[in-house]
Amino acid sequence: MSRPLGAIDCGTNSTRLLVAETEGGRPLTTLAAERRFVRLPEGATGGAVGPARAARLAAVVAGQVALAREHGAERIRVVGTAALRRCADRDEVVAAVGRAA
Repeated sequence: MSRPLGAIDCGTNSTRLLVAETEGGRPLTTLAAERRFVRLPEGATGGAVGPARAARLAAVVAGQVALAREHGAERIRVVGTAALRRCADRDEVVAAVGRAA
């Protein structure tokens, strides 16, 4: 078995964390799974998320990164759904999450 891997999916309403031990890129054993609600509705319509909600998202992702590391994940992938990628201030949101992670 290889080292555990982590994945965080950032959506309009929630983030989801999965940490799993893998073999050949296939998940074998789930070590941690978590869903946190962030509620970023402005991003879903192409509007701006705003600094306060971006900071909240960044804090949630930072906590999930810490949880993934507690379970041994050295590599963690953070992705955003289409709605988050289309928001007017996506560069600022991505930068906030990147600084926190």
